[in-house]
Formats: sequence, C-alpha cells, structure tokens
Amino acid sequence: MCNSSLFDVDMFKSCWKPVISAITYAFISFDDDYVIQRAIAGFRQCATLAGRFDLPDVFDFVVVSLSQATSLLSDSLPTQVPNYPIVEVDGQPVTVSSLSVKFGTNFKGQLAAVVLFNIVNGNGNALREGWTQVCLTVALLSLKRSSSILKIFEMFQNLFLHSVLPTRMLQMEDFLGGVSMIPLRGSQPPRPQTRNEGGLLSALSSYLMTPSGSSSDALVLDATDVDVENTLCTIDCITSCRLDELYGQIM
Repeated sequence: MCNSSLFDVDMFKSCWKPVISAITYAFISFDDDYVIQRAIAGFRQCATLAGRFDLPDVFDFVVVSLSQATSLLSDSLPTQVPNYPIVEVDGQPVTVSSLSVKFGTNFKGQLAAVVLFNIVNGNGNALREGWTQVCLTVALLSLKRSSSILKIFEMFQNLFLHSVLPTRMLQMEDFLGGVSMIPLRGSQPPRPQTRNEGGLLSALSSYLMTPSGSSSDALVLDATDVDVENTLCTIDCITSCRLDELYGQIM
C-alpha cells in the first residue's frame, strides 16, 4: 500500500499551491547556487506533474510565479514610446532601452526567464487551454488577470515596446506587399500649416499641444558602453528563450 501511486493525484492536489509558493520564495530570496538549482528543479517537476495529472491550474500558477520573478512585467506601460538611442553592433542596429539595460544586469531575472520559457516551450497545448479559458471568462465578464497566457502576452508587449522582441515576431505577411515589419510607432498625419499669427503666445501654445514637444525625448540619454553591453546580455537571454517558437505554438 505504501508503494502505491493510487493517492498521488489527491496528495498533489492538496499541496501544490503552498509548495510552488515556497519554491518561488526560495528562488527569489536566496542566492545560494544549490538552493537555486533545487528551486529550478522544483518548478520543472511541478510543471511535469501538472501535465501528467491534467491540472492546468497548476501549470498556470507555475508560469505566473516565474513571470513575476523575471522583471519583464510592468505595472504601467508608457503612453508614448520614448526615442531610445540606437547603436550599431557588428553591422546590426541595437536599441538601448531602459528595460534592456535593467534586465541585462538582473541575473536572477534572466535565469527566471530562461527557466520559464524552457518550461512553456513544448507545452503549447496547456497555454492554448488557458487561452480558451480566458476567452470563456471574458464572455462571462470575470476575467482572471493572473492567467498564464495573459502574463506571457504582457511580457511580449513590454519587450515589443522596448524593441527587444525577436525579428521573426515583428514580421507580418501582406498578400500584396510580401513580408513587412510591424512598426513601433504609427505614422503621424501631416500637420496643417498655420499662419504665423499671435506672436509668442501662439508659438508657446503650439509647442505645448504638439506631441513631439514632449519633454520625454529630452530625458533619453546617450548609451554608454556599459549600457550597450547590458543590452547585448538581454538580447542573448531573450534569444535563448526561443520566444518565436512559443509564439508559433500558441497562435
């Protein structure tokens, strides 16, 4: 009776949430290599058991817990995309954004991202099932903001706004024009020419009402060598996460 697997599902159902919460706390709080390795193994084992026992809520909780540890989620997204500096590295343009610099110095966040997307890759069915549940809850007006698929797309959105998404995810097919890139900024309509009347007051009013006159552009500093190095670390990490493969699985 002791070696029976008859009660495995019930035991796992009764303890999975505090177990994953404890693993997440250990992963975030401790810097010991052994503790981090055991936490990563715990995440993977819980995700494996979730798939074996057909428990999508457990898989969802693992994804949400890891996504919060990546620092790739943002509480508020910018209403206007800042003009981040662009540098050339090995003949390729690289955008040095605030996210790319910060994430490039966050080793724990990079590790969480790699673990998260390695777990999620190959489990597109679980994410699609979560997406189905999201659509159903939207129809019932009771959407859960903690859904794993929503967290994945929030990270995609944040990476897109900071120009860190892989190139393949920025391409869209046009039956007439072939493959084109998704623009980060929409095209601005031409501004009507106005007569130069009103003197200083008119000029000041025009400046304050013009989006390009925002002070946010002036706050973007030139990229230093350290910023570029951190951005390259971010790009390497995002590349190893294989986001384009995951996007192909869930779409």
